[in-house]
Amino acid sequence: MSDPVALMRALNLQVAAKGPNGRYPRGEPGPRAGFRYWANFADGQYRFGVQARPKAELSSEHMERFKAAGFEIMPARTEAYAWVGRSLEEAVDQSQVTMAIIRKVLAGEAV
Repeated sequence: MSDPVALMRALNLQVAAKGPNGRYPRGEPGPRAGFRYWANFADGQYRFGVQARPKAELSSEHMERFKAAGFEIMPARTEAYAWVGRSLEEAVDQSQVTMAIIRKVLAGEAV
């Protein structure tokens, strides 16, 4: 199994928490105040995304903007994420792009 903590570290993020069973590490610093990054490895791929801090449902505006940017929304509506690759190297590259998109979405800028 691949390690999402290694992805966080490769992105120069500090692992601040690991979520249920350690499967969802959360990274700081976040993209902006009130948000933090998270990662996971599922179905043979890395996922990288964002959630509110403290964890809460994303606003309708943010959800719509993330969907328009190609992100998926977790069923509880608390996280937006993108599939970023099968290997750590690919995931690092794609997560860097994803981080830039997340920052734009949260700032209300065009993606």
